[in-house]
Amino acid sequence: VDPSVVADSIGWQGVAPEELIDRVETERQELQRSGEVVSNREAHRVVAKVKKWFDAAPAQWIKRPDLMNALGDLYADLGPGFLQLACECFERAISEPDPDDRASIHTIEHLANVEARLGEANNDAALIARAIDRLEQLVHLTGATATSKRAGMLGGAWKRKATVHARAYLSDASSKAKAAELARMRDALARSAEAYDAAASKPGAKEIRPYPTLNWLFLWSLTAPADQRAQYLPHVQCCAAAANAAFCDDPDARNSTLVADAALVSALLDGSLATPTADAALDHLASDYADALNSAMVSPKERDSVVTHIAMMALLYRALEQASGADAEHSVGARLDGLVRRLAKAAH
Repeated sequence: VDPSVVADSIGWQGVAPEELIDRVETERQELQRSGEVVSNREAHRVVAKVKKWFDAAPAQWIKRPDLMNALGDLYADLGPGFLQLACECFERAISEPDPDDRASIHTIEHLANVEARLGEANNDAALIARAIDRLEQLVHLTGATATSKRAGMLGGAWKRKATVHARAYLSDASSKAKAAELARMRDALARSAEAYDAAASKPGAKEIRPYPTLNWLFLWSLTAPADQRAQYLPHVQCCAAAANAAFCDDPDARNSTLVADAALVSALLDGSLATPTADAALDHLASDYADALNSAMVSPKERDSVVTHIAMMALLYRALEQASGADAEHSVGARLDGLVRRLAKAAH
């Protein structure tokens, strides 16, 4: 039997590692095209099927960084329960000798992104700090300031770290422990805002970059002075218009959901989520996000990312509201939690 031939119980045969990579990427694309949240049972079925392919492959194939990258991307798309496997794949891709340059800076970015997601899911601030360190080293090694994409990744990692500390602050009973977690949360939020602000568009700018700008405004809304909030509303509308135009050219998930994100930022800045009529505002926001998620080909990972981001904002708002002694009846964090529940329910 030719050892270069891979055969599995399904009857598939491949004579080159590129064919196995294609199989893995095809499996991932099918998951993305479904637009549905992957159940735990379905995710394990996919993993078992792919494992058969890899078990049948020659050992030298498994060491290829490009194959580990493909497998890591697939695991990352399957949800929180498979992020550790994704980390292991990306770490192997980085550690293996790569004479053909099959692993790249993108591999390190993917690893950092997955580490940040896993750290937030497991309340592991140290793991998120490792992800942040990887991204900051990339900026140092490339000898340039963070690109818009990398600034977004840094901002997102710091925001996840802030979320971990916010969760600890809300659950700790000791006043000393709460004070320490609150300080760590505020520091992480400031660093997240700094990263997003580095790539954000300023009011009046000719070029509008909606993603970093709206993310910066999300964070700014947490502590923005009351007399300055309204002045940014026109800028939010410019971001929505830019995202809408981008969606017409490229109807992908990010461009679609950015329009809904702009509506949420507007609601946070104009105070409509802190009023007795907040339910009406939530109805509009839920409708905006439903339209966004249904008007583009949104993968389960992208849908989860939208809901997770709002959930993190809810947690951060609740932590700061508790720290300031804000009236629970008008809690923006509680209203955002309600939005999360509605979007999560609509996904199933």
